[in-house]
Amino acid sequence: PRKARQLQKRVETSTTEELLAAARGFTLFFWLLNLCEQRFIARSRQVGEPGSFMELLRRLARAGASASDIDKALRDLRATIVLTAHPTETVRWSVYQTLDRIDALFERRLQNQDRDVNGELLAEVTGLWQTSMLRHRAPTPLDEVRHSIHIIENALVDALPTVWERLDAAYDEAFGKSPPENLRILSVGSWIGGDRDGNPFVTASVTSESLRLYRAAILRHYLSSIPELIERLTVSTDRVPVADALADSLETDLAELPDLHRRIGSFNPAEIYRAKLNAITTRLELSLRENELAEPAGSRGGYSNALALRDDLELNCARLRACLLYT
Repeated sequence: PRKARQLQKRVETSTTEELLAAARGFTLFFWLLNLCEQRFIARSRQVGEPGSFMELLRRLARAGASASDIDKALRDLRATIVLTAHPTETVRWSVYQTLDRIDALFERRLQNQDRDVNGELLAEVTGLWQTSMLRHRAPTPLDEVRHSIHIIENALVDALPTVWERLDAAYDEAFGKSPPENLRILSVGSWIGGDRDGNPFVTASVTSESLRLYRAAILRHYLSSIPELIERLTVSTDRVPVADALADSLETDLAELPDLHRRIGSFNPAEIYRAKLNAITTRLELSLRENELAEPAGSRGGYSNALALRDDLELNCARLRACLLYT
């Protein structure tokens, strides 16, 4: 065809600089197109569509599977998202950060949250066009760890609870109740910073620092989530009773955490849940400090392990569920 011949002639007569600019333009175009496609796919998903939990459990229920059959399968199910590094990765980290900002602007535009988003989009795309896209040095294992933490913080910590919520809704729709508690069907793992596949740069000290960075990231995530809960959980023991276990736990916190008295001094003393959440915040901050100084977990009053944090959260959750039934 004539157009194809014209294009071939244009390519053959172009300089190396012109070809590089064209390749750069197509690269940027497909990056942006990929963001748009992901947004479209996410918004077009329907409840009960093929491949969803809802469709699967409906089909199993119609086929005669009982709730106990599904319970056993769920208890035996283990799926792990494993993050790996690619030493051949050449794109700079700042490029991915810019794409993340562009993606957030797409979301703002879709939600009609900002009418002036086009100007910001133009600025980000222009900046990306003018940015050097390729690395000038090979990434270190800790660079790769920080990259994986970005993925965890900006995608997985929100995606995993969503998966569970969809499963819970589908199970309730199919069998009229919630699935078993304490299931561990989905988890996240990472090779990055700890693999022993011959990489001479992954040493014991690198693995230790990687674990410290991973732990700091999840602690920061939990800390960022609690302020909203403190604002919302204004339930008062003047209106509903509090469980002895929760009251005893708060007394232990007050005895072990001197700064907690100052933190909750202006609070209504009947707002036990807010006080307990402030205690959790204090322990998380201490855990972050212990982690920063490479001190043993719990040595300054932080959480000794993840189960201790879960137990504290469960104390609040269990009593709040009871409050929903209280009359």
